[in-house]
Amino acid sequence: EEARELRREQRRREREAEERRRVLAEEAEERRRALEEEELRRMEPQRPEVAKVYRQKDTKVRNQRVLGALMGHLASARRILKQDSKIFEKQAAAQQGAVARVRNERFRMRDREREKLQQAREAELVKRDGIVARQKRAELVLLSAAWARARAPLRGFLRTRAGPPLAWLPVEHTRKTRALLKEAAAAVDASLEERRRADAEAVKEIEAEVAEKAARRQATRDQREQERAAREGGGGGGGGG
Repeated sequence: EEARELRREQRRREREAEERRRVLAEEAEERRRALEEEELRRMEPQRPEVAKVYRQKDTKVRNQRVLGALMGHLASARRILKQDSKIFEKQAAAQQGAVARVRNERFRMRDREREKLQQAREAELVKRDGIVARQKRAELVLLSAAWARARAPLRGFLRTRAGPPLAWLPVEHTRKTRALLKEAAAAVDASLEERRRADAEAVKEIEAEVAEKAARRQATRDQREQERAAREGGGGGGGGG
């Protein structure tokens, strides 16, 4: 809107300047013709009384005054034309600057809107990653709890060495069966501890995956910000892509 208003104002000023130039040119042309006619009359064979008039001092002074006025008028016209040219140049530069500012602002607004949409999308992805990570941890906890519940009772049983292993208890314990039962309980405890360590590592991997995705998005966001700053710093030329 600002650019259109500037263009309208410039066209109006150009029309006014053109009209002034036309009027000045017409006046100069009329005075030039008048002087030419005057000069022709002076050069033509003249009657004695006419020649006498042209030889009179006041006639010469009047002619010189008319010629001086015409020359002054032409000089004034040249000054006006020169001033108008400077005004037009300034107006053209101002209009170009205004158009560039409007274009750059449009690019910046488009970049901001694009960045807002991208940030909203990334926020949704972060939320989704968090939900997925929580689901994975919850599934891991449930599976581990079910596995632990199934394994814990085996602490009180002996197991056959041949596969598939079978859980059993003797009618009466001997020193050897008690030692074997102790070993079986220790083996169950060791398997439970190993499962807990594995679960902890799995949780770390889940969290590391979420952190890695967040870091990649942050790096991409920083790069976009640097590119946007470079476009705005460089005048936004073609920054919209």
